[in-house]
Amino acid sequence: MAQAPAEATPPPTQPARAASRRNWRQTLFPLNHGPHEIPALDGLRAVAALGVLVYHAYYSVQANLVIGGLNTTFLWNYGQTGVHLFFILSGFLLFTPYAKAMLEGKPLPSLRRFYARRALRIIPAYVVCLAILVALSLPQYLSLTGLENIGLHLVFFHDDVPLFNRAIEGPMWTLAVEVQFYLLLPLFAAVAGRLVGATRSRERVFVCVLGFIGGALLLRAIDTEIHGRLITLHGATKTIATLVFWLTYGVQGKYLEVFGLGMLGSVLFVIGQSAQRQRKRKHQRKYQRKALANSTPGWPRAVGRALFVGAFPVSVALAAWANSVNIETPPYFLLYHATDLAILCGPLLVGLGYAMLVMGALWSDGRIRAIFEWAPLRFVGLISYSLYLWHQPIIFAARPLTTALPTPLQFPAALVVGLVVALPVAYLSYQFVERPFLQRRKQIGERAEEAFAAPASLSHSSS
Repeated sequence: MAQAPAEATPPPTQPARAASRRNWRQTLFPLNHGPHEIPALDGLRAVAALGVLVYHAYYSVQANLVIGGLNTTFLWNYGQTGVHLFFILSGFLLFTPYAKAMLEGKPLPSLRRFYARRALRIIPAYVVCLAILVALSLPQYLSLTGLENIGLHLVFFHDDVPLFNRAIEGPMWTLAVEVQFYLLLPLFAAVAGRLVGATRSRERVFVCVLGFIGGALLLRAIDTEIHGRLITLHGATKTIATLVFWLTYGVQGKYLEVFGLGMLGSVLFVIGQSAQRQRKRKHQRKYQRKALANSTPGWPRAVGRALFVGAFPVSVALAAWANSVNIETPPYFLLYHATDLAILCGPLLVGLGYAMLVMGALWSDGRIRAIFEWAPLRFVGLISYSLYLWHQPIIFAARPLTTALPTPLQFPAALVVGLVVALPVAYLSYQFVERPFLQRRKQIGERAEEAFAAPASLSHSSS
């Protein structure tokens, strides 16, 4: 008896093949941040990360770079201020939901959700990187001092102790500063929310944020005074003053005024989006809801172009100035230049150049925004956290090889190591360490969106 032939599996349809290719692309490409993401900010993150990478490549070989008779070292040295851009972006992104809530008369975002999302974003890749770096140099951590070093890194307070500030890896001090800002932001937002109340007053929101920036500058001035007087203090007074100084300033400052610039930018951005919605309603045109980044209000467009163009000469001028007066350590410099307020405001002024760049990119027309929305730059921006964590150990590990080359080749070689080796390592760190936790973080955000939308939909159905 002849056996019936097995049924052949039908070939996949064209839509199925397209969906399969789409799924592979989504798996290989880093995750988007959510329905309200601003793609240009990913490109700006890439600029910040690549700037710091370039600086560490230069720093690893300590080369003077003379081009056409001009010593351009200060430009490469300026790459270290990419951390200012990171702080601006953090202030902008994290304060935007609070600014929207205050200006629209809605409840402030959930404190629990805020910390859950921040923990999922920062901690996993940081702990893995920290564990690997400690394991690679384990003998030096098998002591009471070594364990204290690891412990302070785990609780993100290593930036308060000079001995441990950059002991495991240099860039990690900025993560301590970031986390301490996370602790402070909801508290500030709660106070600001009470002051704004149900008024939805733009003026009150501005006053609160400007007060935050002014308070940060005042704190920096007080810390400068404390540091200058420590040598004259004794006993318990000196102990208390020292503790206050290290907790409120640390080794290189908390950069709260720079975060504040990002917060100020978020307020301006939210107001601009509100103005656009009002204009659309006024002209009774059909308005289809889009992501924040997909449209630019009419009135800031010219301002955006001016800010974008002006950001470059401002940044270059500040690069030369920063290199000449060492504004990264204002308390120590200010001890000998007590009347030089520009030095006290140095980080704020450097941050101002980057704030101009951010707002210029967001408010300008599509052609300028497209620069930062370019897919390869966005790719680097989306994995920039892992790149930031891993680039310096990799570049410094290759230093025996790069410094053995002829002087003109040392810096390019270090740069190649950073791009050719550190970028793939960062991508693997992203895919296997960051991505699973980011997916969980995204789910938290989506549930929050649904919970927020539910009461609105119920009210519409009952009206």
